[in-house]
Amino acid sequence: MTSPVPTARQRAEGQVAGSLVSLVFAAVFFLANSGRLGAASVPVQAAGLLAAAALAAAVLRFRRAALDAHPAGPGGPPGRNPFTGRGYLAVVGIEAAALFGGLFVLNSVLGLTGVNIAWIALVVGTHFYALGALWRLPVFHVLATAMTLLGLAGFAVHALGGPPAAVDLVSGIGSGLCLLGTVAATLAASWPRPRAARAQPPSRA
Repeated sequence: MTSPVPTARQRAEGQVAGSLVSLVFAAVFFLANSGRLGAASVPVQAAGLLAAAALAAAVLRFRRAALDAHPAGPGGPPGRNPFTGRGYLAVVGIEAAALFGGLFVLNSVLGLTGVNIAWIALVVGTHFYALGALWRLPVFHVLATAMTLLGLAGFAVHALGGPPAAVDLVSGIGSGLCLLGTVAATLAASWPRPRAARAQPPSRA
């Protein structure tokens, strides 16, 4: 049995939910991984938080524009909160188990305290594969691949003797930049035109 094709309104709601999740993760990555960057710590934190806040405002504007461009018709499918579905809750539950279970093994069993952010980037990146399928956002598969590679790169930096600051920069700040860039690119590519503009016939020369 095939799942129903989502409407433009449902796709927009999925994009909004995914963008907000991405921005929360981006802010956390910038806050948690810039402490070892010396004099650049505060500017990097400020730049990351300002970019996340500006994009969050743009996402909310996108949502209003999308709802105006694609109103729910009479008898249409009711809107659903993308954060309360069983699929989303299952993804979050598996992510949390992998995240905290892996950190326990790395820190308490293996004593590898310098690769925490690499593991976090790996798990968070992988979870975007599931969210991309759940919310019909193929761009999340690209984001997931990029973050997964950055997580693996952090492990490689540590294995080659790189300092913890280098792991933070590659897996942490790098992941934050990927998240911000994905949201910005998705908004630019999918911003809806007003209904009046779409209904206006093309002018003849």
